[in-house]
Amino acid sequence: MSNRTLVIYAHPDHESHAKYTLELVEQELKRKNSNYEVLDLYKIGYNPVVSEKELYGSKEERLDEQTQLFQKKVSDSKLLIFIYPVWWNTMPAILKGFIDRVFSAGFAFKYEPVIPAGIKGFVDKFLRLFKYRFNYGMPVGLLKGKRAIILTSTGGPKILSYPFTGMRFKKIIQKDMLGFFGIKSRLYYVSGAYKLDDYQKEKVKKNIRRASKHF
Repeated sequence: MSNRTLVIYAHPDHESHAKYTLELVEQELKRKNSNYEVLDLYKIGYNPVVSEKELYGSKEERLDEQTQLFQKKVSDSKLLIFIYPVWWNTMPAILKGFIDRVFSAGFAFKYEPVIPAGIKGFVDKFLRLFKYRFNYGMPVGLLKGKRAIILTSTGGPKILSYPFTGMRFKKIIQKDMLGFFGIKSRLYYVSGAYKLDDYQKEKVKKNIRRASKHF
């Protein structure tokens, strides 16, 4: 695994908090002479829909060439930087689909058997007496050693983020997704992101200064 950085950007507006964030991130990466690449999902017209053949556990379970290429980009990178807005307390659908397709089973995670193979047959027979099947496994992240930085923005005020939403947008990306894959992450967000004025730009700059210590 190299010291390469992969920036995954997901916002359609070219005058947004996310776009300004991307500009500052690139400036900082260039200043540090980092080897990086920006993957602009809207610009490339990324298709976020999982096909039947890609579906985990399907008969074919075959990834297309683009997905395999993106998996290689992730594999070759030590740091992932996600830049996107919070919509409906989560990420845009195009980014969710990217994670669905690229961070697939066998690449980003796997399930280890909970019951030792030597006694599994006996346990299965016993459970069938109660019309129950135990075919679960323990999830294991396959991307340990990688780090991620999440830079996002929300329209709501910061003071209401926890009382009304419980900061679910942080849990979804950091624990339910990246943490599941074994990736340690840090999240920085800007609240009240309705208009990108000078005040909001200063808030974005402050976040980048904090986050850039970990680039």
